[in-house]
Amino acid sequence: VGSDKATVLLKQVRPECAIRVEGLLYANPRPDTVDLKLRMLEIISAATDAPGSSRRTCMLQASRPEQDSRNTCFYDSSLTLDNVRIVDDADSLLAFQQVVRQLKSSLGVEGSCARVGVDMEWQPVRFRAEVSIVQIATREVVFLIDVQRLISCLDDDALGYGNDSGPGDSSRADGVCWNDLLFHVFSNPSINKLGFGLRHDLKVLSQTHPKLAELERRARNCTDIRDLAGVGRIGLSVLVKKTLGAALDKTEQCSDWAHRPLTQSQILYAANDAYCLLELYDQLSCGLASHPAHEDNCASSTSPDLKRS
Repeated sequence: VGSDKATVLLKQVRPECAIRVEGLLYANPRPDTVDLKLRMLEIISAATDAPGSSRRTCMLQASRPEQDSRNTCFYDSSLTLDNVRIVDDADSLLAFQQVVRQLKSSLGVEGSCARVGVDMEWQPVRFRAEVSIVQIATREVVFLIDVQRLISCLDDDALGYGNDSGPGDSSRADGVCWNDLLFHVFSNPSINKLGFGLRHDLKVLSQTHPKLAELERRARNCTDIRDLAGVGRIGLSVLVKKTLGAALDKTEQCSDWAHRPLTQSQILYAANDAYCLLELYDQLSCGLASHPAHEDNCASSTSPDLKRS
């Protein structure tokens, strides 16, 4: 709604004022703090009980975008649903595992390493965010790791897959579980992870499930595009517009990421959010000297506990 207008309206707040706010709450890493994406703020005078007084309302309403967006030019990655793989069962985990193996084996080609774009979607759950989807984008395909479904539907302690012993062997000791695969991606120094606001994303992911608790601390070789661009705290859509010429379509950003199945619009939104990081990196690194330092900003941009690869 505009921070200046909101500030003016908030100055009208007095003790015992009744306030009605509509919006979305997001977890904030600071103690006892939440972020609010404001949609509507209404201040109602507290003097309604006084004789002869009238109920006074001041309202600030966020403008809604026009439904017809044909004249709006958004970032187009040319991704289609054929380029997206949802990982939510043992079979799709097998396919994802094969790609992870290929990424790990790519190290050593002229000293380069594999590079993926990483993003996450979530919504607050009783003021504590829990990751619903983890997007991992390669140059050819984007995987949407359905963390919410994997947590609820798969037996973490028993499910195994990718086992050389045979398709029927689901031993935890010999197989690999979905949470282990995420560790393989984030902790492997041969895979460069590109993110935007990566520190907060990893923190929320680590708090989503006990088996992911160590993920933030063990992450290696991560690059925060925000730091690479040196842009401070501007949003991803703004950076994409400045760098690639068109803003991201953020229509689905505040949609219901806990609902299943995901809509086609949500799937493409999530895929583009991760894939655009690869194109941003290509553009931003053109003017930078090729040096390993550009690939291991994880120590400074994700968490003080993260070590450089």
